[in-house]
Amino acid sequence: MSTTFIKDELELAIKESLEQIVDHFGLDEVGSPYMELHALDGMLDGGAAPRLGAVRVWRPRMDAEHGPAVEKLVHLKFSVKSLTSQWLLAFSSGNSLVPHFSLGLSTRGLSEAACGASGVHVDLISKLPLSSSSEYAQRCYHPLRAARESVLSTLRALPAHGSQLEIGTMQKEAVSPCLLAVQIEEQLEGAAAPLVVGGVQAYLRHWISLHRSPQLQLGSSGTWFAGSAEELWRSDQAARA
Repeated sequence: MSTTFIKDELELAIKESLEQIVDHFGLDEVGSPYMELHALDGMLDGGAAPRLGAVRVWRPRMDAEHGPAVEKLVHLKFSVKSLTSQWLLAFSSGNSLVPHFSLGLSTRGLSEAACGASGVHVDLISKLPLSSSSEYAQRCYHPLRAARESVLSTLRALPAHGSQLEIGTMQKEAVSPCLLAVQIEEQLEGAAAPLVVGGVQAYLRHWISLHRSPQLQLGSSGTWFAGSAEELWRSDQAARA
């Protein structure tokens, strides 16, 4: 498997995840793009600032029959020298307990002369402290354990193809226990990239399915959060702080 193929396969996973969220939740893009990212170097000497990337944003369509399940989708992509990074963030609506969806990809050293590695992460960012409701933690995160362990156990059996990324202490406070974060060595052959893509797809399917759970909607019978939308917003902010 060539380095280009692995890189393209991982980038395709980002593209397809974005398209699936846009189509499923009926989102429209705001701006084209919403914001461009430019380097400061050229601006300082009076030249044109090199374009490094862009931020794209999607919001619910105005003609939606029901309240939006997703209030905003953000795609960030930028390249600096040999590093290219992409982030996909889907924010659940203010009346939903469904965690936010996060998917990221970083590739480095991808050239004819140098091989590098790809770092991939996918996670559901909780709106509530997981200790506050065992039912919430069970519904949102327990189903992800099998997919996560399948990816990591296979990578452990194929150490030359990839490894689990180490997460710092401060980062651990902002991610879920089911964070899937791995690094794939690009110069090697094998099934590492398809394996990780399968994990990403499993996380996305589960996240979409959560939006159909009545217990994850404020005001619904049997909801796992008795507070108001403002209290949920505060909890969401505190969980991500």
